[in-house]
Amino acid sequence: MATGTELKVYRGVWNRQHMGGTIIQVEAEHHRLLFDFGFIYDPGRALLERDIRERPLPLPDLIRRGILPPVEGVFPSRCLGEQLSLREEVLPYEALSGEKKMMVAISHLHLDHMAGMGWVAPEIPVLLSQPSARFYDILAEVGEGVGPVRPYRGVPYEEVIHHGPIRFSFVPIDHDVPGAAGLFIETPEVRMVYTGDFRCHGARRQVTQEFFEKVRAFRPHLLFMEGTTLSSPEELPEEDLTRPDPLDPPFQTEGEVAEELAKAFSHRGLAVVNLYLRNADRLRSVLQAAEEAGRMVLVEPEWSWVYHRWWGFWLPIYVARPDAPETALPPEVWQRPWFQEVLSQAPRVGAKDVRYEPHRFLIQNSFENFWSLLDLPTEGGIYIHSGGTPLGAFDPRYPHLLQLVRSLGMEYRLLGNHGHAAPSHLLKVLAMAQPKVLVPIHSRYPERLAVRARRSFLPAHGVTYRVQAKELSQMGR
Repeated sequence: MATGTELKVYRGVWNRQHMGGTIIQVEAEHHRLLFDFGFIYDPGRALLERDIRERPLPLPDLIRRGILPPVEGVFPSRCLGEQLSLREEVLPYEALSGEKKMMVAISHLHLDHMAGMGWVAPEIPVLLSQPSARFYDILAEVGEGVGPVRPYRGVPYEEVIHHGPIRFSFVPIDHDVPGAAGLFIETPEVRMVYTGDFRCHGARRQVTQEFFEKVRAFRPHLLFMEGTTLSSPEELPEEDLTRPDPLDPPFQTEGEVAEELAKAFSHRGLAVVNLYLRNADRLRSVLQAAEEAGRMVLVEPEWSWVYHRWWGFWLPIYVARPDAPETALPPEVWQRPWFQEVLSQAPRVGAKDVRYEPHRFLIQNSFENFWSLLDLPTEGGIYIHSGGTPLGAFDPRYPHLLQLVRSLGMEYRLLGNHGHAAPSHLLKVLAMAQPKVLVPIHSRYPERLAVRARRSFLPAHGVTYRVQAKELSQMGR
């Protein structure tokens, strides 16, 4: 019987071009736990390849294109297909199921951490925090799930899961999506913590504070910690990295964002806001700010459905023609049962009412539905970009969004805050956690965090490391 603990990072460490797509594996006594199973986020590539037709068997292509790494023993053979060259590179689930017991844990519901979880063999348990699992089920109802369809299991926060000699639990942390968690993991040889993604300036800052207090009490040998906001010394000089209080844009608190939104919504004329469906905190800020500004918030139908299921009340919807809503929507939307229930339950406001009194309304509008604004009196209005797509200047669609907004005669405002911890906050929580060894991940410049730790380690992708006497030694690829 194999002894000891082994670690392997398939993706997530030290990449100047991309972040995300984190997949890390810990193995002890033939039991493997993989934490997170995401895709790399590359909007430029997605835009350039959007017209290329997906083939009937997409998983082999996802691996060949580098969107998913060739994780052995996880993918079912029926999804890998019969391509001999690929089957030789990627051992399917069936090849290892007799000797390795697998489990996958997902920290939160952002695509760069969970988009690949549908490809995991359905016989392998995929676990999420209980709030994440519930929110995911709601998202899947409106087509926001990830395929193929398979079962998932929700676990209460801090409940200990036993996977052979591996024990782990989901511990809540603040991020801009419901249900976010880090993982506390223990094997006979080593204690480790994986932060997932987090921030210290969000709506639940105290949750992050409590998380790192628990980390310190846990005394981990290894701390896998994200460093998304770290950039080069030219972009982020040393004096800015160590600033004690960085809470200015884009790191202001959610309360400050709500105040700025209320000021923007007092603008005369129509107001439009571009949000991210999974950011429940921002939607709450928008609802609060709109109420202060005396505006009614109108959302797209799927938003009303998702947040009715999540919060228990219906948000009013905007449809160009309330008497014939299907005229502005594709059949795959308006023929769905959830859409019919939204129409029967949620208040409806049409373009005619908005045109009559545009200053009374705030329209939530996703980028893919931008043309629906052509029905409205946009001249002299304001367009608030607050977390929706395109996410920023790194997305080639962003300049075009600015051009489209200007073409409608609207003022463009970028209002929001970062979903990840400010650089100086990373240093603060690292000092609080006091791990024996820091493993900085999810960063283009992890070395800027590594030098701040007592000891740090930057593993290579695809290399297996063995933990012996709390030390890591390389075993090979």
